[in-house]
Amino acid sequence: ARLHDRGAPGATGNKGELACRQYQVDGARGQARAGFPLVTGTGLPALHASRARGDSETTARLNALLAIIARLDDTCVLSRGGETALLALQTGAARVLA
Repeated sequence: ARLHDRGAPGATGNKGELACRQYQVDGARGQARAGFPLVTGTGLPALHASRARGDSETTARLNALLAIIARLDDTCVLSRGGETALLALQTGAARVLA
């Protein structure tokens, strides 16, 4: 994902791309280019911590997902509901984990 793909289309005008520009976030492409830092720096540590606590595998995986959601600038959510919806999603995910 970190390698430049010269054959990839440029601007597509899709909702995610528009949300990236409007809200100044990286989106999925930015996460991929950066080596998926939310997966490696947030999701995996949450998964490992949950397993270490003795949580079931399903719970550990859900905790990892929620940890990512709590920090992800989700362009789908931004394009559909704006910053208010994104904040509600992130706050809700963080509350579940608390």
